[in-house]
Amino acid sequence: QELLLGNNQLTEFPLELCELRSLKIIRLCFNAITAIPVAIGQLSALQSLDLQGNQLCSVPVQLGACVELTMLNLLQNPLTDPAGPAGSGEEAGGDAGGESSSTATFSEIYYGRQESQDVDPTQRAVVVKKGTKALLEHLRQQLDPAECGQVRQRVEEVQRGEAA
Repeated sequence: QELLLGNNQLTEFPLELCELRSLKIIRLCFNAITAIPVAIGQLSALQSLDLQGNQLCSVPVQLGACVELTMLNLLQNPLTDPAGPAGSGEEAGGDAGGESSSTATFSEIYYGRQESQDVDPTQRAVVVKKGTKALLEHLRQQLDPAECGQVRQRVEEVQRGEAA
């Protein structure tokens, strides 16, 4: 249920992880990962994803389908686009033509401001918590309409404590 692969000089997010649907915690911090595969959305039990200190420029909208996700650490990544294509050669999916995706920068969504990604260590937990919620809401708005209804229904169930 927990996978710790931090500080391993990984350059790619292991695609095989997306098949381990019972994973709850993935820590891939301080590697050199440049992209998250779109298959990440299959990890319905994922609660915590730590990708701090990698080389991510964007995250796929399918991350919004991880309805149990409450902690997403993306600090110390050169993120510029909150919902860009994944590195697997496939488009991330969803309609990127929405208002928020064309006007909101990553720092506005994740950090809540337009300033530098430098975060005071005492503020780190607050940024990660607020940033996770804001980014997941943004990504869920970008999901394909067919997926969107199911994801929103599942999010509401989780919030009410009806998770199976």
